[in-house]
Amino acid sequence: MSVLLLAISLVSLAIILSGQSAKSKRTVVGIMDIDRVSDQYSNMEGQLSKILSSRINVSSKGNEITFNESLPLPSQLAQDLDRFAAFESEYSDLNMSMELAELENATFMIMPNGIEVAHETGAFYIRPSDTPESAGAVQHYDLNITYPAASVDNAVWQSISYSSNGSADAVWVHVRVRDASFAFMNDFYATLDKYSNSYLNITQGGVQVGFVQFSSPAAAQVNYSGNIGLKASIGLANQAHVEANDTISVLASANRTGRVRIA
Repeated sequence: MSVLLLAISLVSLAIILSGQSAKSKRTVVGIMDIDRVSDQYSNMEGQLSKILSSRINVSSKGNEITFNESLPLPSQLAQDLDRFAAFESEYSDLNMSMELAELENATFMIMPNGIEVAHETGAFYIRPSDTPESAGAVQHYDLNITYPAASVDNAVWQSISYSSNGSADAVWVHVRVRDASFAFMNDFYATLDKYSNSYLNITQGGVQVGFVQFSSPAAAQVNYSGNIGLKASIGLANQAHVEANDTISVLASANRTGRVRIA
């Protein structure tokens, strides 16, 4: 009887240990799959940021977001993004997908404020929404616009709406307009009403070559003809980051889907 009970105990223990071993193996395999999917997701996100940085340098430092670029953007940017997405989809052993329409159009979101940054023909926009968390958080703009040598010779406010320092509706702005040779350079500093309109006209020989407009709600717009270099910074009341309004997905035994974070 003792031998029989001992045998039963040993068999039961073996079954328990075998079950625990199988469970441990499944746990380890699951963790490895999660790590693999996460690594692949991060790699795709990093590669997309590298492709973008060849055309637009986007950086975030605390509460300040900066875009540094040459305009207009080349069509090559969208082609490079398309090629990368096709390559990853074709040759990866994981099931990956990318929706990159907004990134290809160089449209971004400053989060968590929900501020759109957009590029259109001859124009660059920063567009907050009319909420305390979006327009209400905008504190300053710093715009540095560089034209080719001898292609700009004047910049003048056509209209300007001032605000008092410390007002909840105030946004401090600095605009520098110059040509590449520094033959012409003007700096403009002002505290503006973020819910009114201010318009800076830029000319060469009396002919308009661009303008800068600040308008409600706390929006900034740079229009140009020809080619310019633009460094545009926005300062907020909170820390922020930049992401594309696009998603990337890695699907395996573990899945990960999210919006593309740029900076």
